[in-house]
Amino acid sequence: MRLFLALFSLVGLLQAEAWLVLPLVNKTGKKNLNWIGEAPAEAIRRNFAANGVMVISREDRQEAEQRLALRPNVEWTIASILKLAETLDSTHVVYGDFDVATSDGSGFGRVTLNARILAVHEFVAKAKASVDGPLEDLETLQTKLAYQVLRAAAVPGLPGEAAFLESNPKRKITAIENFIRGLLTEEKAQRQKFYEQALKIEPRYGQAAFRLGELLVEQEAFGQAVGYLDRVQRPDPNYWEASFLAGIARFEMGEYRAAIQYFDRVAREVPLSEVINNLGVSQFRAGLVEAVDTLRRSLEGDEKDADYHFNLGLALMSRAAWTQAADEFRAVLDRDSNDAEATKMLGRCLRPPASATGLAEELHALARLKMEFNEFAYRQLQSFFQKPGKP
Repeated sequence: MRLFLALFSLVGLLQAEAWLVLPLVNKTGKKNLNWIGEAPAEAIRRNFAANGVMVISREDRQEAEQRLALRPNVEWTIASILKLAETLDSTHVVYGDFDVATSDGSGFGRVTLNARILAVHEFVAKAKASVDGPLEDLETLQTKLAYQVLRAAAVPGLPGEAAFLESNPKRKITAIENFIRGLLTEEKAQRQKFYEQALKIEPRYGQAAFRLGELLVEQEAFGQAVGYLDRVQRPDPNYWEASFLAGIARFEMGEYRAAIQYFDRVAREVPLSEVINNLGVSQFRAGLVEAVDTLRRSLEGDEKDADYHFNLGLALMSRAAWTQAADEFRAVLDRDSNDAEATKMLGRCLRPPASATGLAEELHALARLKMEFNEFAYRQLQSFFQKPGKP
């Protein structure tokens, strides 16, 4: 991970392939059915990620839409879609629409899902995909649509359609609707209720468990959060972030040894500096001597981050390495001259006590966790350098 940021900047210039998936536009004229268009987009995005294809997150897409003042739930021009794709450094876009035929009263009606693939730099729709069937079979239909899109995208190692369908979950439409309505709801309490209802219907709904666990971590309901985050299992694309968040929850609960297990697992697969930092901080709080070496590793990926220097300084202080610790706190102040805690710690290093005995509890309380997990950046870098012919 050494020089990670410099290498990531290089990838940005050379641009690894990245896919943007948009919600299908509602052609029914009924706003209460808008959620249907988001469901296939989630299915396509999930399957891209599960098959190792770089895909823009829903959150990044929404942020870019807001910056460009693009209204949701309306049909955009190709020019607007291209502008959004360029803003997100996407090479391809999946977009489309859906329609629902009115039910005769015996069921949910029939739904038609249409998708197109747009090659951004060629300004042309390269392929189309379409499925239709009973709306109550939405899970199967959106999985079939996802398969068509992934096949048109020439995703390597894609199995036959039957095996692909078998590998995807089969959930009731009521669970899907609750999950998607949760995604679309701004009010957090209502969002939580939708996720909980989805999980009541389908207890193994990994996406809903991840979103609910994420929300509970944000609310500092750490014990509840772990219970949901642990439901997210491989090969769910959210597995590594769920483990990262579970590590944070365990840490905040004072269960440092358990936190170490989560962060170590994630660091082996996604060795981001923030993960390694959190692993080192957890080792530090657990009183393990390897914390210093781990925290030094976090700096290999991003030596400009003041928090990484600060945490290493604390760990060095706990071992009475006053001169080395002082160098780390100076590095913090070089990056943020207003960091009062670093100023205080530097002063103590310059006038050290006879020993570090009794300092541990105070230093432990100052250690800084990282809350952000940018797996996309790592995967994009990994994807670029795994291409044939790359160094």
